[in-house]
Amino acid sequence: MKRIFVILIMIFLLAISGYTENVMYQAKDATFYISASGGVSLPFGELSTIMETGYTVRTYGAYLFQFDLFDLGLGGMTGFDYFSTRESVPSPYFIIAIPVAAHAQISSKFGLPFRLFAEVNAGASINTLFFQNDSTVLNSFRIFLQVAFGVGNDVSDLFNIAQFVGLTVIFFEDPVYVMLNPGLRIEVKF
Repeated sequence: MKRIFVILIMIFLLAISGYTENVMYQAKDATFYISASGGVSLPFGELSTIMETGYTVRTYGAYLFQFDLFDLGLGGMTGFDYFSTRESVPSPYFIIAIPVAAHAQISSKFGLPFRLFAEVNAGASINTLFFQNDSTVLNSFRIFLQVAFGVGNDVSDLFNIAQFVGLTVIFFEDPVYVMLNPGLRIEVKF
């Protein structure tokens, strides 16, 4: 799993590495942006046999450093995830996860009418598991990672709408929760 994250980030960085002469020139002062996204959580791998489709909401706050060929966003992310087991599981439960993570995003500026972006979020997830048969509630604190790729459209200088696909990993002991997260995001710059 780590290899996939590293390879995808390296490919994106290599795509812009030919422009090193302009990369270090910051075109504008940094601006602050907030964004919100929503989508579904599709269980991936062996998890798909026991989990149903869930829901994901994220909020981001970051500073956007604007360079000639790309923008770099650095800040924080939090959100809300809800997913549950299938009814056929012997002890069905649902999970509410609240991730809190550092956020890094890079987006292209190649003179296209749209932007390509990649992001990484790393931190912790506060999880509450509610078992439906016996009313047991368990709380846990686990490592959280998310990587996402998307395409956005600058509606104006201050507003962007994007579609994305993310991969979320919460490191429970067994199993590790891996979810595919397609969704929609809006971003506002100040």
